[in-house]
Amino acid sequence: MLVNGNGQAFLVMLTADLNHAVHDIHIKQISGEFAIPRTLTVAWDGYVFLGSRLFDSMLLYVAKKTTEESFNTSNAEQLDDELDDELEDEDAFLYESLSLPIKRTKRKLPEAEQSSATNDFIKKSKLSNHEKPKVKTEEVKKEDVELEAFERDETDLEEGDDSVQKSEEVGDDQEADEEDEDVVIREKVPLDEAPFQALIVDTLPNIGPIKVTQPALPDLHPSFQQKRRMDPVFDTIGACGHGKAGSINFFQRSVRPTSVITCSIDGALQVFTVGRQEDGSHMYLLVAKDTSTGVLEITTGELMDCTLPIFNTNETTIAAGDLLDEAVVAQVTPSGFTLVAHSDTVQIVNLNINFPVVSASIVDRYIAMLTQNGRLFLYEVKLNGGSIEAKFIETKRFLHKEDLSITALCIYRDISGLTHFCKPSSGEPQSSGIAANYSSVESAEPCSSPEHEEPPAEVDEDDFDFLYATKPEEPVPDASAQAAAKNKKHAFKDENLPLGAFVRNPDSIEPKHFLFVTTETSSLQIYLLPSLEIVFNSQKLSNQPNVLKHKNSKRDAYEDAVIGNDYAEMKETQGGRPEDLVVELVVTGMGYNQGRPVLSLLIDDTVLLYEMFAHDDNVEGSLAIRFRKLPNIVVPRMSKFSNSDGKSPVEAIKGQDRYRTRLFPFERVGNMTYGLFVGGGFPTWFFMQRGDIRQHSMTIDGPVHAFSAFNSPVCPHGYIYLNQKTNLTRICCLSDSYDYDMSYPVRRIPMGESIHRVQYVLQNDLLAIVGSKKKTTNKYCVLLNDEKVIETVKREIYPEIESFSIKLFSFEDYKVVPSSEIEFEEFEAVTACEEVLLSSESTLTGLKNYIAVGTSGSYGEEVVVRGRVVLYEVIEVVPEPGFPTSKNKLKLIFDKEQKGSVSSVCSCNGYLLTGIGAKVFIWQFRDNALHGISFLDLSYCVHHLTSFRSLALAVDTNRSVSLIRYQEQYKALSLASRDHRTDIPSPLSAEFLFDHKRSGIVMSDESGALSFFTYSPHLIESHGGEKLILNGYIQLGTRVNSFIRAKPRSNDPMVDRQKEQSKIMKLDFATLDGSFGVVKPISEKLGRRLYYLQSEIITKLGSLAGLNGRTARSITVSKLQGNVAATVGNNVADGRICMEFLLLSQTERNEIARGVGCSKYNIMDDLIELQRLITQH
Repeated sequence: MLVNGNGQAFLVMLTADLNHAVHDIHIKQISGEFAIPRTLTVAWDGYVFLGSRLFDSMLLYVAKKTTEESFNTSNAEQLDDELDDELEDEDAFLYESLSLPIKRTKRKLPEAEQSSATNDFIKKSKLSNHEKPKVKTEEVKKEDVELEAFERDETDLEEGDDSVQKSEEVGDDQEADEEDEDVVIREKVPLDEAPFQALIVDTLPNIGPIKVTQPALPDLHPSFQQKRRMDPVFDTIGACGHGKAGSINFFQRSVRPTSVITCSIDGALQVFTVGRQEDGSHMYLLVAKDTSTGVLEITTGELMDCTLPIFNTNETTIAAGDLLDEAVVAQVTPSGFTLVAHSDTVQIVNLNINFPVVSASIVDRYIAMLTQNGRLFLYEVKLNGGSIEAKFIETKRFLHKEDLSITALCIYRDISGLTHFCKPSSGEPQSSGIAANYSSVESAEPCSSPEHEEPPAEVDEDDFDFLYATKPEEPVPDASAQAAAKNKKHAFKDENLPLGAFVRNPDSIEPKHFLFVTTETSSLQIYLLPSLEIVFNSQKLSNQPNVLKHKNSKRDAYEDAVIGNDYAEMKETQGGRPEDLVVELVVTGMGYNQGRPVLSLLIDDTVLLYEMFAHDDNVEGSLAIRFRKLPNIVVPRMSKFSNSDGKSPVEAIKGQDRYRTRLFPFERVGNMTYGLFVGGGFPTWFFMQRGDIRQHSMTIDGPVHAFSAFNSPVCPHGYIYLNQKTNLTRICCLSDSYDYDMSYPVRRIPMGESIHRVQYVLQNDLLAIVGSKKKTTNKYCVLLNDEKVIETVKREIYPEIESFSIKLFSFEDYKVVPSSEIEFEEFEAVTACEEVLLSSESTLTGLKNYIAVGTSGSYGEEVVVRGRVVLYEVIEVVPEPGFPTSKNKLKLIFDKEQKGSVSSVCSCNGYLLTGIGAKVFIWQFRDNALHGISFLDLSYCVHHLTSFRSLALAVDTNRSVSLIRYQEQYKALSLASRDHRTDIPSPLSAEFLFDHKRSGIVMSDESGALSFFTYSPHLIESHGGEKLILNGYIQLGTRVNSFIRAKPRSNDPMVDRQKEQSKIMKLDFATLDGSFGVVKPISEKLGRRLYYLQSEIITKLGSLAGLNGRTARSITVSKLQGNVAATVGNNVADGRICMEFLLLSQTERNEIARGVGCSKYNIMDDLIELQRLITQH
């Protein structure tokens, strides 16, 4: 299979004989267009992975096309006869060269032998020696059809060769003529359609390369636009892709809900949606208050008060959910629970307890309740004949360490197929402790399904052993080595399984129920329901280890170092510290068919995520699973961890808010299924659809303290939440246009062409798009009497050139404005497009918006390069009938050819700056014409210009960045300062960076590095300001082509000195690999702390993929900078490395904080504050 640069796929088929000699090659095109490939890999038989850096990567399934033609037995016999004749002729040609006797025989085979012979030939001609999969009868028929078509083509070619040889004159070279004629005939034979088709099974979305980014007005619901905000809210528009995969992407930094209903409910603390109607929508909305519960009935139009007294409204509601396939509703109150079915109260259970219920978990068919003193109550709801009854399950005598109080619980219904039991290793005594006490677990539940049983040890022999008569005697290994070798062998065998074996049918998995509990000593225990046999026990959960494992599993020193857990024997004492308690626990089955269970924990006001994975510890009676920590963390606090008195109290258990839930799992919201929502001061969504977990904040409406999924005809698959500050209840939905299974929520608009520039026009709320399409041309330009003359040439293959155009894009329907496209000349390329503010006497402000376009004409080597400066104005006209967005058009204001390529444009204090070759010109726009004022000579070619007031940055292709200044009083454009380094990679872009009254310059280059400069004329090293001082650099490993300067999000309770922070700008950038990043100035004190933190993490922790963080981020420094350049790399901290501190265990945090010289909570406050500042709404 071949894929060219245009995304066209071809199938190359080789025809071989019985001697494995290839005598014909067939190249046929596969229907369909695919991504421009970077790599092409065979995943398994029929499955091909096509990796692309310019568009989405694809998993293709190459299958044969289904044909309606049927071949009878006579056709098959004719095929075999022709096959034997041609193979004998080819064999005779080979044997004649060796002077060997030839004996031709031809016999008629029975039908059974014919099919077997044909199968053998297909196997030998189409498969390699080591790949011999089984061939089904249907596949053999399809192979026979293809083989017949190939043989017919060969027969026609041989007949043509014979006729040509008879017509040749005597005396010519017969072999040469045969070759020539064969070529002629083969060119005339038309290619048939490919017998295969490629089906796209799955895709990996890719938004890169991001060429240009622009800020734009946000896509906000009107309910969020009325509020006056201190922080800026904007969308990021990116020009992405290449060729036919080109697109315009609209990125949002956070989830922005679409409000459907907004109302105010007095005293609401939590909301629950329960019950199901015939169409699958919810029936009731329970609103929990301090001492009561409100019941609302969900109708087609609005929320109505429920008049039926079926729920307990005299107490607050702790939890509510559906049971028995959503036929029964369970409401848990502090004193008990109520069962409701068919709009009638079925059963009311009063627990008769002294301590109220503070949390509960409801999963079909169990109800687990936790009281304030840490006691567990468990009920099972069953159908007994025609009645529904709740059966109490005794838990006290089954719980491990029953004298310890329980702090959190959760019931999990597993359908992932990962929860198998460990298999004890042979020759090893049974494990003691829990596994010995509960050895009956394996008898109660089978270890694995019959289809997954492993074969006996005698079968697991290498194929090479059968080549020898005897086997050498080997020493008998110990039990642990034997088990490890067995696991390794089976792991190797699993790699050869077909692709379908890795995807289990969810209907074949028997659901299992487990009870997860955590005790006051921070131990996680998992019990099998309904037998309540403990199958997993992990200690010291408060240490937040990287891996949770069974405490009786074997381990070594290296494994303990990787896991990051202190497994020293610890005396379990009652009563832990508040920051060590697990306040909340939720287990959610995420991913495809809920095949990836995720454990969510709330410890010390920090939400941690652990993913379950299969691992056999050879501990009989325990689950063969472990949990690994995911690189996602959320701190839902409303204040900092540390204060003047030391450690602040834990907000999750402060006061009477103990029962307020912060972890809310949901089944479906919008297009996202089986996710998690985290409430509190920093609301966050967690999605997992394709493979990686996605984390998106929802800070547009402030803190959220209640959440629930909401499905109704008015708001299908939406959600409802309570705002903590305004006490408003909003029923919202997620936008179907955005893809939330990405790093940033993105809306992709395919354009079908390469998008080079995208410019947002604020005044008209439009986009000006510069794109190009490949166009075949037969023209070229020559000089005739110093004039350009276009001539045509007749060639067999014509080149393809880019044809550029500019058009408008409307946000009303997210489509191109009709009849707004303007095409440029045939050999002309658009090199710059910016919105400029030029002086104008027709406006009150004295400035007017124009779209400035710079072009470059490439006509060949003989013609001097010329360019144009074109000014457009967006005007309003009468729209065309049926096209309301056609009210805007582009009007040509100015167009003039320049003596060089116009590579960059920008505006500076009402004047126009243009980069033409090595010169920078400044123009004044007056009377619909540009009048030159001044120019400045630079080095080679100025390809990027950006300005701020009267200052501008000019980026040269070979000589770094220059700071230029225009003095309007003297009409002079002068060079203020420049970077004097010469041996640097070619720069790409530059932007200003501001910190209060101080300013700096950020420049990116082709090596993927960012350099930071300051203009400091008072320093001796600057030579009076002639040189820009290099103050820092960092190697990103990817190229940055565009920056966006914006204010940070300072209106957050975790941010100190909010007014001062709002004056410190940040730079958002996008890379050509499709990634995003942020650059932000910080104080010197924080910078030193982060530098020490980064050094400690690099020194004491292992490097990712063996790549040292300090060396990978360094760049080659020019010798011209002297000793100052040797330490400038220390002025830039790597935020990715510093943020790893939040993912470490408590032991590692304490050790690193001790090396930094401060408390771990001080470091966490600094990192969380930075994270809140750079996270835009």
